[in-house]
Amino acid sequence: MSASSAPGADFGQLVNHVARLFRQAMGREAAALGLTSQQAAVLLTITSSQMPVGAVADRLGTDRATMTGVAERLVRDGWGELLPNPDDGRSRLLRLTPRALDVLPRLASAADAISAGAVSAIPPADAERLVALLHAVASALESADGR
Repeated sequence: MSASSAPGADFGQLVNHVARLFRQAMGREAAALGLTSQQAAVLLTITSSQMPVGAVADRLGTDRATMTGVAERLVRDGWGELLPNPDDGRSRLLRLTPRALDVLPRLASAADAISAGAVSAIPPADAERLVALLHAVASALESADGR
């Protein structure tokens, strides 16, 4: 069996394509609110009103230098504030401003609508199975990566 006909040979490309389409759709929603898609992802990642910049980077799978730049642009644009982290003097907290907290429900709703639209062409049971399978794939990749 050649590599191109092996099971899953197109899997990575397809997953990347779907992720790119999702990012583009979220980018359009974010732009309507005055955010970039990266900024929207950060806002949706922060689980409370503030979070260490490094933890945001880890959750989004990006390096800390890139995340620091995104955080600084969020501050510049009035979406966040960078504060000293009282638990770790080497890191900073990204705190969302009231402006950011105000748009979070709309961002979350947009993400939910995009996700629902993405799976609307398949039966609900298949969509649930797809999500479960993707969790299994993510776990396998994280295990292989030593996470």
